[in-house]
Amino acid sequence: MKKLSEKNNIEASEVCSTCHGDVASMNKVKQVSPMKMGWCVDCHRANGASTDCTTCHY
Repeated sequence: MKKLSEKNNIEASEVCSTCHGDVASMNKVKQVSPMKMGWCVDCHRANGASTDCTTCHY
């Protein structure tokens, strides 16, 4: 099991739907993004967010 924290995303005012999709409008919740580390790192780099491991992992 991976231990991840969304604390930094929340503090940075990231919108949940950026990673999780528009869950509120889904009839059935489904995964919309790969949610793999490479996908996350690409997003961090594209948006100037830290890629230090402790940014997300604890």
